[in-house]
Amino acid sequence: MNVQGKPNNTSLVVAHVGVRGGAGLYNKFLLKELISNGRKVVVAGDLSGYRDTGVTPASNDLNKVYNTIIFAQYSGVNFLRRLFFLFLAFLLIPYFIYRINRADNIREFDNIIFTSSIQMFEAYLTARVFPKKDVTIIVQENLELHGLFGFLPRAFLKSIRVLSITESWASYASNLKIHVKVLPNPIDIKIESCDLKYINEDKWDLIYVGGENKIKGFDTLLRALSLANEAKVSIVMLGRYSEKAIRSIEQIAKDNDKLTISVKGEVKNVSHYLIRSKVLILPIMSPHFCRPAIEASVCKMTFIVSDFPELEDFVTETNCIKFKRNDPSSLLNNILILLNDDELRKRLSANNHRQFSEKYSLARFRDNIEALMHERFI
Repeated sequence: MNVQGKPNNTSLVVAHVGVRGGAGLYNKFLLKELISNGRKVVVAGDLSGYRDTGVTPASNDLNKVYNTIIFAQYSGVNFLRRLFFLFLAFLLIPYFIYRINRADNIREFDNIIFTSSIQMFEAYLTARVFPKKDVTIIVQENLELHGLFGFLPRAFLKSIRVLSITESWASYASNLKIHVKVLPNPIDIKIESCDLKYINEDKWDLIYVGGENKIKGFDTLLRALSLANEAKVSIVMLGRYSEKAIRSIEQIAKDNDKLTISVKGEVKNVSHYLIRSKVLILPIMSPHFCRPAIEASVCKMTFIVSDFPELEDFVTETNCIKFKRNDPSSLLNNILILLNDDELRKRLSANNHRQFSEKYSLARFRDNIEALMHERFI
């Protein structure tokens, strides 16, 4: 792997998602910074939300080639599903190699960047078909390198360049002799204090931003709220919800007249709701990087999170409260502790702001991008 190759002036970025959620926002920040540093960027895959960055859409040939092979070796995926995607991947390899060899314009790119570990098969095959190309993959923190199929990602990642969004995963991979650079999530929030601008707007005790996504702990949160019989609590819920989920939420609110639930759905500016809430709720079902926790640090607020040990990239002993994972009673008890103890909540909020708001700032992200480009790593 030649990290000190020729300068890269034209990049193909294979986006696994549009600008949705933390992954999409990360990709958008990356594209903006590459372009602002003089790079021409062509995007294959889902262009939703990226067009205003100045990128160029990829050709139909490239869009048909990429995002066809899914690699599902990450936490939260059961064994049978992993096995199914692995079997499908091997079936699709001949088709992928045939199509990529016919995509003539792929030769115009100096480097190719894949935005997710689910694209690992395609990144590895691209590097094998075009050995002179610089191929980089961005790895999310839930990629597993152990287990029955762990030998595959370990072999693949030793053949391409690897960017991790978290220091903890980079350390995990480095222990397995995989060379990794870290490019943490950037947060670009301009926070205005809750002054006269918001005096006539709603405020809430709690905020939850995960939609009805199972991995975000939606079911655990509902069960906790259903137990809040005598507690006067208000919560705003952001994200995507089905009609069935909304009916469940409405029923819980109907059963407890002291509970106020506001469902706002998907919103463009999460920080507008964060700064009008006291505590962020993160009842996640498996360990992963939670961008809202970092946004909360900028908003000078604290959060409650499941007690997974692998969250050190945004969790310390002094910036939040951890509850017993998948335990609604534990979640509710800790919610009430924070809401009833102003001093504790303020202390944790101040610590969260001090410990993480600068670490994940956009300015630091830009410095990291410039360093990686100077090293010709991306």
